[in-house]
Amino acid sequence: MTISAAGTDLRALFEPRSVALIGASADPSSISARPLRLLRQHGYQGALYPVNPKYQELSSLKVYPCIGDVPAAVDLALVVVPAAAVAGVLEECAAAGVGCALVITSGFAESSAGGANGKALQQGIADVVARSGLRVCGPNSEGIFNPVVGLCATFSPAVDPEHGFVPGKAGAQAGPIAVVSQSGGLAFALLNHAEDRGLAVGSVISTGNEVDLGWCDYADYLLDQPSTRVILGFVESFRQPERLIAVARKAAHLRKPIILAKMGRTDAGRRAAASHTASLVGSDAAYSAAFRQLGILRVDDVDEMLDLAAYFCIGRLPAGRNLAVLTASGGAGAWLADACAVRGLDLPPPDKAEQAAIRSFIPAYGSVGNPVDITAQAVLEGGFERALGILAHSSAFDTIVAVATLVREERFFQTLADLRAAIEGTQSACQPARPGGGLWRRVGGAATMAGAGGPALGVRRPGVSGATGDPIARGSSGAHGRRGRGGL
Repeated sequence: MTISAAGTDLRALFEPRSVALIGASADPSSISARPLRLLRQHGYQGALYPVNPKYQELSSLKVYPCIGDVPAAVDLALVVVPAAAVAGVLEECAAAGVGCALVITSGFAESSAGGANGKALQQGIADVVARSGLRVCGPNSEGIFNPVVGLCATFSPAVDPEHGFVPGKAGAQAGPIAVVSQSGGLAFALLNHAEDRGLAVGSVISTGNEVDLGWCDYADYLLDQPSTRVILGFVESFRQPERLIAVARKAAHLRKPIILAKMGRTDAGRRAAASHTASLVGSDAAYSAAFRQLGILRVDDVDEMLDLAAYFCIGRLPAGRNLAVLTASGGAGAWLADACAVRGLDLPPPDKAEQAAIRSFIPAYGSVGNPVDITAQAVLEGGFERALGILAHSSAFDTIVAVATLVREERFFQTLADLRAAIEGTQSACQPARPGGGLWRRVGGAATMAGAGGPALGVRRPGVSGATGDPIARGSSGAHGRRGRGGL
């Protein structure tokens, strides 16, 4: 069932059958030349229509003087012309029946140098939208990336084969991660960092100044895509807070987490946001409270964001707050139990039969409460796998967080087959954990999501795949490309 949050059909933007490149250039060093080259290098199969009165031909394609001269319907117009010309170009796009326009051009309300003139130019775009109904992404957008259809309508070096990026094949399975960012540079940097970890990104959209379409419009559309399992966002402000509420509730219903980095905690951050995308950043405390209530996971850095995304891409999502901690280190178990409990998760003990079963193969100095500390001696005798199986089959727990190793990640992989066998046929979400990199802090996402009626989670450390009922270590097989040098 599709649940609408007053959504907009954005297929013309994300899956265009044709793209017009207005302002396309023959200068290979210019931003306006890159999108045409990148679309071809990424295997876009739709029609391409360069538009620029200066040229007759570009890259063996006929060039049209204006969008009205293009002889076929245009789904997406990519606009890279001087700021003062953008509103007029959009008027022409509307008259030509263009489905959606993406404006890369900068120099509008975000520009301190532009001042009142930049704001007036942006208002001119808003006026065109109001009169015509044309949907507009941007201005000041870095573009869009949807590798399933070969759509690389951007100038970003992060996806440029000449900077080391290896495009995947158009038509491959869509990745489960969608990136919606008000920062173009961070949007494509997230793509690079995700694929460095073997995580497949299905789409990236740089929203820019959001004169028309906003962050929630893109998130709402992407939530409806069957391939999307998690949405990552970098946000400075929400221009329509009421839409955020609807979109967050939709995400919780669909069990598709939203993970956000929200800037503007400080005066310095608020000033930066105002100069970046002309954002008016509201009270940080109010945003944090709203995110907690809505089940949106707020993170502080890229590692934290991708750790959570990695689990949501492959992990089973539990429905409740009951969690068991399994460990061979009493200290690590207590530390993790504290991190879980203070964030609202419940750690009930196993029932008496389960405690007796675990007690039968661990030393007397071990613990069968919660945390379950089987001790290092029991690990050497296969006790970790046996205890994991007992807890995973228990009806008392929604999630099992197992402190898999405190030494080397390689030791975890040596026992991965046995761990998977132990949880075969269970409904619990099982996730290995290691301390480090702020790991224990991240378990707070479980309380946030469970409190919103959405999924809870275990925790994950980079490089350690989840011992879940879902496929383990999908790696780069699902990725659509690979980062080389030259990305952000």
